[in-house]
Amino acid sequence: MKKAFFMVFGILFLCSLSVGAASNNSQYKYITKTITETYWNNDATKLGEVEIKATFRYNPKSKEVKCLSVSHKTKNVSDGAKIKAFTRTQNMTTNLGGALVKVKINPESGKGSDYKVELKITCDSEGKISVDKYTLD
Repeated sequence: MKKAFFMVFGILFLCSLSVGAASNNSQYKYITKTITETYWNNDATKLGEVEIKATFRYNPKSKEVKCLSVSHKTKNVSDGAKIKAFTRTQNMTTNLGGALVKVKINPESGKGSDYKVELKITCDSEGKISVDKYTLD
């Protein structure tokens, strides 16, 4: 008789854990940030654009956040110019999600110097998004 009681108790206990986990998942919120970066050469001629889209999942209650995806596409690239971009998720900690974007710009020959830009997009557990931009050597 005692064995049956413990089995029933164990099943009820597992069910209550599952319900608790499911209710915590319902606290997640999602946010997508789209950024368009425009690049210019030395004589202020537009070289092109890179559109970046980053999606984050965050939970204000548990303070968890994660970058789920980041993507990019180049647009309106002028003749002779080349723009290459690389994106990836870069989650720092459980309470700071991140995305990394690296862009290399090659203006048309004789129209300026090549340069590189790095963007770090972060989201905190309240859904606040920050973008830091660096020009690299």
